[in-house]
Amino acid sequence: MKRDKNLIRELLLKLQGLPMRAGGVVTITPDAEEIAVQGYTTDQIDYHLEQIRKDGFIDEGGARPMIGIGFRSLTSRGHDFLDREQEQQPNEGVLHASSATIRKVFVVHGHDEGARESIARFLEKIGFEAIILHEQASQGRTVIEKVEAHGNVGFAVVLLTPDDEGCAKGGTPMPRARQNVLIELGYFIGRLGRKHVCALKRGEIEIPSDFGGVVYETFDASGGWKQALGKELKAAGYEIDWNKVMGRP
Repeated sequence: MKRDKNLIRELLLKLQGLPMRAGGVVTITPDAEEIAVQGYTTDQIDYHLEQIRKDGFIDEGGARPMIGIGFRSLTSRGHDFLDREQEQQPNEGVLHASSATIRKVFVVHGHDEGARESIARFLEKIGFEAIILHEQASQGRTVIEKVEAHGNVGFAVVLLTPDDEGCAKGGTPMPRARQNVLIELGYFIGRLGRKHVCALKRGEIEIPSDFGGVVYETFDASGGWKQALGKELKAAGYEIDWNKVMGRP
């Protein structure tokens, strides 16, 4: 089997992002959801996990499982490999658009399940994998730990809907997005850069002043948001099939 440098990078990034306890060791099997890489088979992942072990990129913590690898942390060699690869990647440290996982898009949402599903299905239609947090296994992790574990994406779509109300003390309550949505918006701006985050706003809602530099597009009933999102993805470096965006056969 041919050695794939991109797959090694993606696997190391996923291992690096695992929520590990100090001194803890886990067994990573090639079919584990946490290290799945779109476009690669379990056999390919199994082969490259073995290459990662042989290259000394990970500390196995003394574990030698029959299937897969033991994992405690990346070694200095593993971190050095990622640092070298990161220096070669454009767009504020985001993975290059040719990598297998770059077409993963994290969908942040509130209580509007219909809008969430519309966005997810649209992304899948135009060739992306939509990552929705509640669809991922919790495995005893907190919400922010789940976000970190599944945040190895190249783009995030944040759906701002009027789910809550709030105001300054003594003011008039106004519609607001849920607090967790705003926290995750800030998280992905910090992780990916503003160019790789698109906020879709439904209705009239209060927008925190700290997010004034973020691009907000209207999530409209007519579907114009699809073209707006397609343009943002295109501007972020993705190849977009405009026939699919426009719903053409």
